[in-house]
Parts: sequence; C-alpha cells; structure tokens
Amino acid sequence: MNNASPDFDWTASSRTDDPTSQQSPAFTVVHRPATSRPLLLVVDDELPVLKVIDRIAAKVGFDVVTCASGHEAMRVLMRRPADLAMVDLRMPDVNGLDLLRQIRTQVPSCEVILMTAYAAVDSAVEAIKLGAREY
Repeated sequence: MNNASPDFDWTASSRTDDPTSQQSPAFTVVHRPATSRPLLLVVDDELPVLKVIDRIAAKVGFDVVTCASGHEAMRVLMRRPADLAMVDLRMPDVNGLDLLRQIRTQVPSCEVILMTAYAAVDSAVEAIKLGAREY
C-alpha cells in the first residue's frame, strides 16, 4: 500500500535506454499545495470494483471519481481533468482501448492504467503503444 502524502504528486520523468546513464528513478515527486489532492478517475462497469478502488485510493490521498461507463467518463473528464485514470478494458458501451485513445487526445496530461481480467498480448501491446502507463 502506498503511504504517499496527498501533498505529493508522482509524475513520470524521462528515461533513457542507455544502461550507463546515471538517471533518476522513473518517477519524481512534485509538491502540490496542501489543499490539492490528485484526481483519480476509475472507469469500470462492475460496481464492486469501483467501490474497492475508490476506498483504497481515497485512503492513500486521491480524490476519486467513479464512472460505470466510458461515455460517462469522458463527460466527467471534460468538466474536471483527472491526473490518473484506471480504465477497464472490456465494458458494454466502450472498449477500454478506445477510451484510452480519447483520453490521450482530450486530456494528454492524464496518465492511464488499463485493467482487465482478460489479458492478451495484442491488447497489452496496443495499450502501451497508445500511451497507457500500465496494463
């Protein structure tokens, strides 16, 4: 469990493929004002998944918005851009990869983690190519 304080934001730093590089870790800490908490958007059509992630993420310092559909998620993102989105790959209304494309286009600063119970190499490769942080 992450014990990060809500006044910190973990953001990706640039990395190099040079194995001799003395570069810092893949993430750096960016200080946020004490009243600002990072926003996590969770998108899944299964209510129990939304509840569990909401509870855990709130405990570690996120403001959390949950959405049961991809269409609802995009409406929320247009009103309040998220810092991080956790998106289910398989939903009835929108494919998670399509939602990832929309998020990367509309809110490029939002990092995306794709979640699935149906992992496949081809969707994992496509998700990473589209800019997903994790799969």
